[in-house]
Amino acid sequence: MGIGLFTYYQGRSHDLTLPAVIWVPLILLCSFCDRILRCYRVGMLSWKPTLLVLPVIILLSLSVATPIMRYDRIATGMKNTWNGIVNIGNLNPTEDRVRFILGCAGSRQEVNIYGENQGIYYAETGLRAGIPNFNRIYLVMIKDKIQIFRELEQSKLPLFVSVRQGNLPDLPPPILINYRLNAVSPDKTIFFFEPLTATMK
Repeated sequence: MGIGLFTYYQGRSHDLTLPAVIWVPLILLCSFCDRILRCYRVGMLSWKPTLLVLPVIILLSLSVATPIMRYDRIATGMKNTWNGIVNIGNLNPTEDRVRFILGCAGSRQEVNIYGENQGIYYAETGLRAGIPNFNRIYLVMIKDKIQIFRELEQSKLPLFVSVRQGNLPDLPPPILINYRLNAVSPDKTIFFFEPLTATMK
């Protein structure tokens, strides 16, 4: 199983796939720490090897602390998921979001879309991307983010920010300062911004 998970991660080495494969090493680490503590308790080991348990405790503590610190986003995501299960009247919300984007874009054929499912929205709307070959999921390196943020900051095209949980993603304040929020989709998953320097045709 470990070889299979490593092969999967090696083929798709990305931060988003790490949680899917890291659970096996965590189980092994906990088992390893348990064995060290048991051996220390019966006198088979000195106290020095028990120091190896400390980094694992810190790692597990941080793993628990992170969800607690972001409880608001987790609660919003659970609420949105529940609403999607209960309100089954609209089985394809993507169609409504595509209509929202097209309605806000108007006659303009080139826009910037940043966030969740941006590739789907470009494909379904037929609109061109203002920043070629840009997909948020590939923004792993800090230098890549800086480059994209710089281009968004200087762009004069409309900006659609797509989110999953109703909160704006990690866009730096300098970008949002250059835009004006014009509309929000009914399900609060797409925010439509107009650049302040744009000349409306």
